[in-house]
Amino acid sequence: MTKIINFKDILLRKKMEEENKAEKIAGYSQKEFKIAATVVKLIHDHMTEELEDPLDVIHYHASTPKLFEQNSVRFGGALVSILTYWNIDIEKVDFIGKEFSAFPTVESICLYVKDFAS
Repeated sequence: MTKIINFKDILLRKKMEEENKAEKIAGYSQKEFKIAATVVKLIHDHMTEELEDPLDVIHYHASTPKLFEQNSVRFGGALVSILTYWNIDIEKVDFIGKEFSAFPTVESICLYVKDFAS
């Protein structure tokens, strides 16, 4: 008995697999990647020291107090920009005055955004 192969199904399956791979970048979903990219960009925009390439220094486990040289005003501005970008209600946040302890790393900001972004 011979097996009939439907090449359209094979091509469709390959296309679906490729699209699934495209949505996963280094184990992160497309939304997680977009969150990380925008967080890094907005942090870079508010830092005290200008960097040539923000991805060289700003990584997922980077320390926010070090990035902002303990300047809570600049860090607060970055957080407001991030929350505004992701439509997170700033009125409901409870970390005002304790930004660095609430968000010690870039990762902690990304996780917060992931949990509360619409």
